[in-house]
Amino acid sequence: MRLGLNWVPVRNEDELEDALPLIDHLGLGTISAPTEMSKWSVERCEAYGEMVRNYGLTIGEYGYWENLLVRNEAERTRQIQTVQKLLERADAMGIDCVVTLAGTFGGSWAGAPHPDNWSDEARDLVIDNCRRILDGVSLDHTTYALEPWFNTFFHRPQAVRSLIDTVDRPSFGVHMDAMNMHSIQDVYRSEQLIDEAFDLLADDVAAVHVKDIRWNTEPNILSLEEVLPGDGSMDYDRYVQRLDELPDDVPVFTEHWETDEEFVETIHRIHDIAERNGIEFVDRTTTTEEP
Repeated sequence: MRLGLNWVPVRNEDELEDALPLIDHLGLGTISAPTEMSKWSVERCEAYGEMVRNYGLTIGEYGYWENLLVRNEAERTRQIQTVQKLLERADAMGIDCVVTLAGTFGGSWAGAPHPDNWSDEARDLVIDNCRRILDGVSLDHTTYALEPWFNTFFHRPQAVRSLIDTVDRPSFGVHMDAMNMHSIQDVYRSEQLIDEAFDLLADDVAAVHVKDIRWNTEPNILSLEEVLPGDGSMDYDRYVQRLDELPDDVPVFTEHWETDEEFVETIHRIHDIAERNGIEFVDRTTTTEEP
């Protein structure tokens, strides 16, 4: 596994040089792709990817956070074509995965629920989106990955497994985020959920997110919140143990924190958990020397 830097922009070699002390201090081995990649030429993407690899790093992911689950055919086609262009540039750059959500009929890509998000219609549209996206590109390296999210059927391990099998395309996978797979029933039985997720999905994991979940009992109403690893109820020893079964180059990122300090603290905590379990991460010095 390679822990990743995704909270500091790295858009060129100068910014990468500036980030190297932090990368090496934290034992990181991958970075996220620049958001500007979508506007770059294929040739520029190729040159950027080669530059990053010369420093012993990989490029772990590019996130496209727009809503793909729409009924309007013109809008759906536009989104599919956008993801295809991103995948072409990502493959030229050597990015491990382009990740999106399944989407929502509720409008907003992230939080808006809708009763039809668990319907056969939603599942059929997501399957069609994934197949159309992947059938329109030729990929040598990059995987198109969906990330499980609470507002849709693409949420629980078995549902994720079923969708991957139905889409049935070699460059399709899952962005593993066990925290996102939790529900109220699993908050205090995360070891079982983690094992189920990896037993079903390990062969199709393109990238990983690390964060924790906590049932906030302060208001007298259901409230599950995202917290730093170790501040919630997930069994992080088990999570990191199962992550260690994945290939060495699988990228591992954290996300959604408001300050640099929270990102850094998360990386330190993951290293501490890995160390007490006898697990090591791949960093940039593992395979190459600085150019």
